[in-house]
Amino acid sequence: MTLKAFAYTYTAWALSWDEKTVACQLILFQETGDLKYKTPVVNFMKEFMSGSVPQTNCGLAFRQIWGSNSYAANAAFIALMAADTPGFSQAEEYKTWAMSQIHYMLGDNNYKMSYQIGYGNNYPRKPHHRAR
Repeated sequence: MTLKAFAYTYTAWALSWDEKTVACQLILFQETGDLKYKTPVVNFMKEFMSGSVPQTNCGLAFRQIWGSNSYAANAAFIALMAADTPGFSQAEEYKTWAMSQIHYMLGDNNYKMSYQIGYGNNYPRKPHHRAR
């Protein structure tokens, strides 16, 4: 497979600090309207929204243990960007799912705890940070 073909057939594992494929595919679809760039974005969203990507009991997409909220937030970002792009028929579903991820991180979870430091009354007081 050529690199060119890979760019529009590959369904990204996540949007992260070192994996930008799905964001590039979305931008390419926005600029060209070519469905070969849209399909992997739709597949990416299907994986996150269908439960193929594991979820916590409260519904947070849980890609991996370290930086789990960053993966969910970045997938929510892609969902919102796709929802605002003409040509995505599931725009409302994308928005609803994305907001469920953000709401979870801000305290709509079993612990009623915000994972955003300083947001609300119940948030981690001694967070662990590791530069990547």
